[in-house]
Amino acid sequence: MYKQVVDIVRAVGRGNLQVAGPEDGWEKLVLEGQAGTLTLSPMVRQVPDDEFSRLVMGMYGFFQSAETDQVEVKQAVLDTVSEAEMFIGVVAEPTFCEEDGHSACVLAIVAAVEGMLFDGETMIGGDGNRIL
Repeated sequence: MYKQVVDIVRAVGRGNLQVAGPEDGWEKLVLEGQAGTLTLSPMVRQVPDDEFSRLVMGMYGFFQSAETDQVEVKQAVLDTVSEAEMFIGVVAEPTFCEEDGHSACVLAIVAAVEGMLFDGETMIGGDGNRIL
């Protein structure tokens, strides 16, 4: 998945891409564009009860307690969270810059890995639409 993310950022992003570490196991990607910088940082499970595991549990609890009539959608989100192999932290400075392709990069990654984007309140699909 690491190399796939690098390839997507190269194809979709506009600017200079810096890869910290090997492309098949990078520690950070930094896309420096004309108007801003997009930084991606991966997180994977290392050992039981690590930061990744705690993040899974927190997100699972957050969505488990969400009130919705979309029971099947909610279960799909819970399944995706509990089965996650990687989370990618995203920081855009000073903000997401469309001219640098920030949103396009993030959504292309989500779509390619059949993942979801959590914006702190809702879960978003690779098409940019709200899932839950």
